[in-house]
Amino acid sequence: FIILWINNKNYHPRNKKRIEVVKKIFSTKIKDQIEINLNLEKIKNPIVQYLVYINLLDWISYHAAILKNIDPSIIPNINELKKSLQ
Repeated sequence: FIILWINNKNYHPRNKKRIEVVKKIFSTKIKDQIEINLNLEKIKNPIVQYLVYINLLDWISYHAAILKNIDPSIIPNINELKKSLQ
């Protein structure tokens, strides 16, 4: 089990503090915590910043599935949602 922390300088100070507290708590329980520091300051539009963030998370999820020999195209929860909306 690995925790991946994605940091952004634009996070609210309270959220930054929460992250640090949780990291400290988890440090005794979880072996690996990885940090990625995003620099989105050049992107002025907050909506575009969120889209970049979402895109990054999608790619991380995709590659994590590949590394675990899981087909990333099979998404049971999304498939169930699609069925219920038909």
